Amino acid sequence: MRFNTSVVFLITCILIISSCRKSYDNYGIQEVVIKNMSDLKVSPTFDYKVTKQVTVTVQLPYTVDYSSINGRLDFYYLDADLQEVIVYTSMADNNGFFNGLIDVPAYLEGIFVRNLAGDHYLAFSGSLKATLEGGVLNYGSFLDTIPPLDTTVTKKAVFYSGMEGTVQPGVSFGRRQKSTTENLIQNGDFSINDFGSIPDWDYPMVVDGRWYETSYISNKIGRVSLAGNPVLRFSSTNYWEYGGVAQLIEATPGNLITLSAEAKSANNNGVSWIYLIPRDASGNALAFYTREVPVVTSIWTTYTISATMPAGTVNCQVLLWNEFYTGRTVYFDNVVVTGPSTDDDGDGVINEEDDYPNDPLRAYDLYYPDNIQFGNFAFEDNWPQTADYDLNDLVVGYQFKQVLNANTALVELYADFSIRAIGASYLNAFGFEMPIPASSVQSVTGNALSGNFIMTSANGTESGQSNAVVFVTDDPRNQLPYPGTGEFVNTSAGAPWVEPDTLHLHITLNSSIALSVIGYAPYNPFIIVNRLRGREIHLVDQMPTALADPALFGTGNDDSDPATGRYYKTVQNLPWALNIPGHFDYPLEQNEIIGGYLKFAPWAMSSGAEYSDWYLPNISGYRDEQYLYPTPE
Repeated sequence: MRFNTSVVFLITCILIISSCRKSYDNYGIQEVVIKNMSDLKVSPTFDYKVTKQVTVTVQLPYTVDYSSINGRLDFYYLDADLQEVIVYTSMADNNGFFNGLIDVPAYLEGIFVRNLAGDHYLAFSGSLKATLEGGVLNYGSFLDTIPPLDTTVTKKAVFYSGMEGTVQPGVSFGRRQKSTTENLIQNGDFSINDFGSIPDWDYPMVVDGRWYETSYISNKIGRVSLAGNPVLRFSSTNYWEYGGVAQLIEATPGNLITLSAEAKSANNNGVSWIYLIPRDASGNALAFYTREVPVVTSIWTTYTISATMPAGTVNCQVLLWNEFYTGRTVYFDNVVVTGPSTDDDGDGVINEEDDYPNDPLRAYDLYYPDNIQFGNFAFEDNWPQTADYDLNDLVVGYQFKQVLNANTALVELYADFSIRAIGASYLNAFGFEMPIPASSVQSVTGNALSGNFIMTSANGTESGQSNAVVFVTDDPRNQLPYPGTGEFVNTSAGAPWVEPDTLHLHITLNSSIALSVIGYAPYNPFIIVNRLRGREIHLVDQMPTALADPALFGTGNDDSDPATGRYYKTVQNLPWALNIPGHFDYPLEQNEIIGGYLKFAPWAMSSGAEYSDWYLPNISGYRDEQYLYPTPE
């Protein structure tokens, strides 16, 4: 049988093209089949970070006088279990202004910002491909300073013209935890069915711990039960009626008062507001501080407003105000008012925002990677040669707690380290370098140095170093001993599991050091390979310490170029170490990381633009568990 050579050629071409075809995932991202690490084509500028730096600008509310206090800011996101993961904490200046760079997981599209004045969501501008993202949050955009609309509808147009474009809807954060701070409001959970009556919000009141309904709509306000809990309900079948409930609390000039209330609505009609209204000795309103409760909130949402009481204040009215519209139902619960805020240690940080309210030298804690979980350093120890890229030769879990003062300067450092896996026969020491003179350190305690390999000065830092170099351990096998069977420790599925030991380091300083000088954790972590002091392995593009052997750069598979700041990369731009600021299930022995983490390759080849969440668990199609070490729960 004769074959047409043209047909044979065409079929051959089709088979070749089909065998090289690139696939696409559900998001339309082009996938390339990579069989091993040597197939990766990675940009020489890629740094293998799974975090990104974003520029964040926050202006705290103009209703608060920050001239003598610092406003605390916590930046957090919600994980898969809806835990609040705080990645950064700082202080605003005496104008209530903050601008800075924060390090966040690269997959985040925004961050929550918490202050005494409430929580808001800040979306990042740009995209993951942008060189620098960021966002601006102005707390004042959610507030206004105009009076409540009266029960007569004639003022409606005036009220809305003042509110338009300034009051914005909040973001739902679910129901608040019960506050441990003393509540200045009585019956804020509406557990007691006891309400007085006043003609309107601006009528005289007394400080008696009682809620007062405005009489015009008293039959439209009531205490009801939702899911077994008493709440306050506003409900109406009429158009354009206004009213609410009020309670008077004691206050004096300069008091910082904060009002929070939970609210939800049963439909999308109308709008509500929460108010702080300071009054003088004659009962006259001195100012109006208000936050809108938007119409489209069908789940419990917390709304907050803070204000500094003006001159002449003798008390403050707390007002829940509602626009009654046909068929609209609004619920309020857990009304909490705190203040006046005090600063017992006089450091400029009020007690409610001070992690150390009785210590003028300390104000707050800054965690890395966050307040919830450990991060992980994963090392290959065959540098300057490459090896199996299972990244389990040494796996170290870590969490840093930087203790800062009111001026955002580092006072002391706590750090926990857990040796999780040893997948190598080499004896590797682990430590980190801080960009401050070694003489700035007063003491180092809690580390584990077993012999004479690492020589230290009296303050606990490594001798012969200009910068402060602190070793956590010089023999990880003391923290994770060999179980007697298996090749290494916690890297083979059939071998016994060894429970990791955790070391608790404490580093004190001779004096506080500004964060602009010392920087942020995790600083510059590294290992020393097999007790050869000059053979250091650092994260990509991190500089070696002064005791590293420069003759090793550019040898073997290493393509470092100290003149350009390029360190610890191969010619193919592959790393010898990774920093995962969160949970990390490292690969089994002699299994490349791309086998267990199916999105590692497209992440690396896209310079981090795609699949920046490649290491997260419980995402379909991201992992092949047979290649990952099954860490016991």
